[in-house]
Amino acid sequence: MNEALEFHDSDVQSVEAEGGCLTLRFSAAYIHRSAGQPGVDAGEGYLQAAQVLFRNADFVGNLSECVGTLYDGSIVVSGQPLGLVPVPFSSPGPVRAEFLFNNGSSLRIEAASVSCSCYDPSQFVERFSA
Repeated sequence: MNEALEFHDSDVQSVEAEGGCLTLRFSAAYIHRSAGQPGVDAGEGYLQAAQVLFRNADFVGNLSECVGTLYDGSIVVSGQPLGLVPVPFSSPGPVRAEFLFNNGSSLRIEAASVSCSCYDPSQFVERFSA
């Protein structure tokens, strides 16, 4: 089964900067699962705890305000935009990312690499067809 994280409507619990790394922790990331291409082919949607880690990161945004539901988010890795982020995922950069929150906050990131992983049990949300 293939999995990918969709930023829209995912809930960010916290954003932490430490030692040149920036970590987005999701309390409820929307995860597409499909036997084919997640988000394109038929499959299922789940909510699951996740984190996206940016290494050697520079950022612009007030981290204390960058919490809650995402209105939108995007990541570009080595010039290639990712509509959904495969899970698990790890790639060298350069990486550019932008996250827009429903509360009006925004976060822009430039980093040397990015990784994404899920943890804790997932919660089924819906089935979808192509």
